[in-house]
Amino acid sequence: MRHSCFVITLVLHLSLVFAAQYARSEEVIVAENPSNSFEPERELELERVDTPVPGPLPSREWRFDELRVVIRSFGTSKSSVLRVKGRVEAKGKIYCEDHSFSIGEEGAFELEVPYDGRSNRLYLARIAPDGSISHQTLSFRFKQNDQKNGQEAPDTVPVVEFNRDLDRKTYFALGTGITSIRYSQSDSRYTDYRSTVWSLKGAFNYFVAPPVWDLGFSGFVNLTTLSSNQVSDVRFIGANARLGYVFPGIEKPWRLALYGGWYYSTMVADDLSFGYRNLSGPQLYPTLRRAFSNGTAISGYLKFSLITDRLGLLNLGNHEFATGISYLVPISGNPYMIGLDYARLGFSIQGREIDTSSWSLGLSRAF
Repeated sequence: MRHSCFVITLVLHLSLVFAAQYARSEEVIVAENPSNSFEPERELELERVDTPVPGPLPSREWRFDELRVVIRSFGTSKSSVLRVKGRVEAKGKIYCEDHSFSIGEEGAFELEVPYDGRSNRLYLARIAPDGSISHQTLSFRFKQNDQKNGQEAPDTVPVVEFNRDLDRKTYFALGTGITSIRYSQSDSRYTDYRSTVWSLKGAFNYFVAPPVWDLGFSGFVNLTTLSSNQVSDVRFIGANARLGYVFPGIEKPWRLALYGGWYYSTMVADDLSFGYRNLSGPQLYPTLRRAFSNGTAISGYLKFSLITDRLGLLNLGNHEFATGISYLVPISGNPYMIGLDYARLGFSIQGREIDTSSWSLGLSRAF
C-alpha cells in the first residue's frame, strides 16, 4: 500500500506521461512531437488565370469551381496543400503530382496535393476507362480582391515556413506501453531476471525562447508486472529534466535538436537485495525529425547518460545507452505517436555489477 501511494503521488507530481518505459529508457521529447495538434485550417482563395503554356493543348471538358491553398498547423510545424474542386466530362481518374483521384457522380472531383508556394501552375490529366487521355494546365494567382492593408495581392503563394513560429509555448503528452526487461545482478540470485511490464509515461515541455530553446520534464513508472520468471516483483521509476537547442539553420522538413540535462531513477522491489536505488546523472542526446506534408512525422534519437551514486561521479564505463524511433500520425484531429525504444544500462557499484536492457513499444497522445 505504501508503495502504491508513493507511485500515485509521483505520477501526479510529475504530470506523468511519455518519457521512458524502463529505467531512463524511451526518452521521447514533446518538442520532438509537438502537441496541441491542429489549429483551424487557414484558407487562401485563388483564381484561375488563362495563360498559354507549352505542351499538349488543354482540353475544354474541364470546369473548376473552387481553388484554394489550405494551410494546416501541427504544433511547431505547418504544411500547405492546393485544393481544387470541379467537374470533368466522362469517367476515369484524374492524375496530378504523382497522385490519382476518382471522378464522382456527374463528373465531380476534388483533389488535394502538397504545395510549397513556389509555383502558380498545376498540370492535370484525365485517363478514361478506354485509355484516352485529356490534359489540362491550371494557372492561378491570389484573387485580386484578397488585399491586405491596401496592398496588392502577391503574385505567388508564400512558402510556408517550418519550425519558425509557435502557436503555443506549453505542451503535454500522455502515454502507455509494454516493456520487455532483462536484468542481471552479480551478487544475487537474479542473474537472469526477465519480465514484461505495463508502464505509464508523461512529459511536459515549455519553450523558453521559441523556436530555439525549450525546457522539458518527463517521468515514467511501471504500473504492474504482466509476466516474470521470478516470484519477486519490481517497479522502475524515473524522472528527467532537460534543456534543448533546436538548430535554426536546419530547413524544413527536417528538425535537428541537441538536448542535455539530468535524470533520476530508482527501483522499488519487495526483495531489498534486488536492484539499485537513487541513481542520477547527466544525460546528452541528439534528436532528428522528418515531417511530411500530410501532417505525419518520423523522429529518432540517441541518448548517452553517465551514472552517479550519492553525488559521486562514476567512470565512463558506467552508463546507459538508448535509442528509439517514433511515428506521429494525426487521427480525427488529434496527434498520436507510436514508438519503439531500446535501452542498455550497465554499471558497477561497490562490487555489485548490474547489467540490464529493455525493448519497449508505446502509444501516446499529445495535448
